[in-house]
Amino acid sequence: KCDIASITGIRARDFNLFSSSIEAIGGLKNAAQMKTVIETISRPEASKLMMQDDYEIVGVLPIGGAYLFLNDRAINSVEKIKGKKIAVLAHDLVQLRMAERLGFQPLAADINDFASKFNAGTSDLIAAPAIAYMPLELFKGVGNKGLVLNMPISQLSLQVVAHFHKFAPEFGQQSRTYFANLFDTLQKPIDAAEQEILYFFPAPDGEYENYQGLLREARLSMTEEGIYDKKMIALLKKVRCKDNTKRNECSDNKE
Repeated sequence: KCDIASITGIRARDFNLFSSSIEAIGGLKNAAQMKTVIETISRPEASKLMMQDDYEIVGVLPIGGAYLFLNDRAINSVEKIKGKKIAVLAHDLVQLRMAERLGFQPLAADINDFASKFNAGTSDLIAAPAIAYMPLELFKGVGNKGLVLNMPISQLSLQVVAHFHKFAPEFGQQSRTYFANLFDTLQKPIDAAEQEILYFFPAPDGEYENYQGLLREARLSMTEEGIYDKKMIALLKKVRCKDNTKRNECSDNKE
């Protein structure tokens, strides 16, 4: 019915595995890395990778990091987080697999009620971007005892998908370039939203690497399962390791 649509990276999996894998769990650590990847895949050299079947991804936009919102800050370690209920979008295989790999107890939800399940205490935690904090009133779920873990588990996106045969041949590349150039403008409200989070705490001492190890194990497993595109996973690693060559993962060939 539509020639072109703006959809979440989650939904983009149905149209392009490469571009949607930009959201791979633990794949990117910050907005600067996300900007680098969006600029890279928006270049003409990557144009063929942005086409799959009858569809073309003609733009990738940032939504910000996906953070864990917890209703109890006593859940302060990888071990304590296991077995906790997390509201996940039932239609998304990635979220279900993520919950399984990280040891969560998945609670089926949809975009209309995942926040209310957290706010009502039905789920112990959810993963969401900072821009959802005020509109979805997630501060109610966090309350005075919870926290938002200041460690993005992935970088989220909106992706513009088109029936490429309905547009001029040069449209896709021009559109990707246009959206890539909007990154800094689009990042401003994301940064502002993160400033509004009251209990925005880093991982406890010694737990950051434990969380990162858990995320990597889940990412490797889902890549092998074919849930993530290996070319994108390799690109994400290249960008991470350019930032920090001393990371242990930079000396192995697992991604």
